[in-house]
Amino acid sequence: VNVEWNTGAWTFVGDLSYSETNRDRQWQALRTTNNTEDMYGTFSATSDDRMVFELDPGISLTDLSQNSVSNIEVQPRSYGEDSISAVKLEAVRELDFGLLTGVTFGVRYSDREKLQDAQIWEQSVSQNAGDPLTQDMVAKAGADDYWSDLPEYLALNRNQVIDYYFGGSNNPNPGDNDDLLASWNVKEETSAAYIEFDLATDIGDMPLTGNVGVRGVQTDTSSSGYQVLGTSEWVEDPVGSDNWVEVPASAEAVTIENDYDELLPSLNLALDVTEDTIVRFGAAKTIARPPLDFLSPAVNIAQDEFAPNPGESGSGNPKLEPFRATQADLSYEWYFDEGDSLAATLYYKHMDSYIARQAGAETVEVNDTEYSLSLPVNGSGGYIRGYELMYQQAFDFLPGPLDGLGMYANYAYTESNIKQGTPLYAEPAGLTGLSEHVGTVTLWHYLNGFESRLSYNYRSDFQRDVNRVQGEEGVNASEGYVDLSFSYEINDNAKIMLQVQNLTDEPYKVYGLESNNPNHYNKYEEFGQRFSFGINWKL
Repeated sequence: VNVEWNTGAWTFVGDLSYSETNRDRQWQALRTTNNTEDMYGTFSATSDDRMVFELDPGISLTDLSQNSVSNIEVQPRSYGEDSISAVKLEAVRELDFGLLTGVTFGVRYSDREKLQDAQIWEQSVSQNAGDPLTQDMVAKAGADDYWSDLPEYLALNRNQVIDYYFGGSNNPNPGDNDDLLASWNVKEETSAAYIEFDLATDIGDMPLTGNVGVRGVQTDTSSSGYQVLGTSEWVEDPVGSDNWVEVPASAEAVTIENDYDELLPSLNLALDVTEDTIVRFGAAKTIARPPLDFLSPAVNIAQDEFAPNPGESGSGNPKLEPFRATQADLSYEWYFDEGDSLAATLYYKHMDSYIARQAGAETVEVNDTEYSLSLPVNGSGGYIRGYELMYQQAFDFLPGPLDGLGMYANYAYTESNIKQGTPLYAEPAGLTGLSEHVGTVTLWHYLNGFESRLSYNYRSDFQRDVNRVQGEEGVNASEGYVDLSFSYEINDNAKIMLQVQNLTDEPYKVYGLESNNPNHYNKYEEFGQRFSFGINWKL
């Protein structure tokens, strides 16, 4: 809800908003076992990075007499909710006081809550054990062309097999430690007050406009979840029976609170050097809050309880604070014709603090044994810097129907000296999601309501989000995708559209799970082209 009231030189604005997202999801694996006595195979790779796996003669993953159902793994079945409510009050006034032409000030409050209620379990065969798989349970026993370098495999009628061997997919121990550790609730409240002045003056015969302001922000978080900080015990039950039962350590409910304050000044200036060239400068202190998922307080040392391995026990970090940067950018823009432009930008960010994964970041001692936790932490120092180039032009000087051609191109180079504290035993990962090279080229053509676009998007390799087991996740290999789209304006109100994404069927690859080694590919996916058709209608 947005309300605006104008009275003389003043404008008052009130804004009230609420949004909520709910998500149900389930990841489920139905596993089979091959009962061949000597199970051997050979791994290799093709020249285009496709994996090759060849089983020894006589071993088959499609022969029903060799394969049987073993178990179900669900990780997780979960319900998630993310809601945020916010209110903003703002006042705007025009000024005529030297270089000050206007002022805007206001306050804003937001209240966000994100939760996950999850179940994780494994389920063993509970009925009809020993009964062989039958042909009617098989959806497919073969391989598509994509899998031609791998052994043929069974694709089963999942629901039929689960009902027959397991009596359905049901958590045998709901509410156990696995469920509690995967469930959490995080609340985040932010309160802000801000003021900004609009500026306008002349430097010689060059107009200079911009704004300068400051924002004060307070953030309060409350993270609730469960922690397992003990080890399992063996108990004789009943006493004197010589029947020993393993009793897992209990998960304890915890709530951890955190808060931080920020003062964030900013300055933006634009100098019209000529009628068609502009120089822009910006400087600011900025923050980017951590994902609420990272604030889960869950701690589990059971992963390496029997053979402590630094970094395998994991945790979120309820005390995590935001990315903080002091940044500046300088750009030059040349508008050499209507709708045509060239631009170049230099930028630099000094990272006062950042968020990274750290293997062995903290140590927990239980029963005289130390366990090393891997978790997200705040680092400090370092930079992100680079430049960006942009070109856009409509080729309306071409003859005939070719005058509808145009081109857009963008290239950005970024470098950083920031490293994460993982993996443990190899070159540390860079910042998550940061590519050194990113570029886009788009050609378009418009004629009598028909528009077509051909785009190529490229980014060099980048670090994926790092998980908590020794920081192992891997690097997304460099990727380039071609997209094609067509549209036709039927009239002023209606348009039809057709789009093809990943036109050339490029694969998706991840390398170096344990070592960030570009020669070690551990994920190779061909997801094909995606076709979409749409109709746009406006009243």
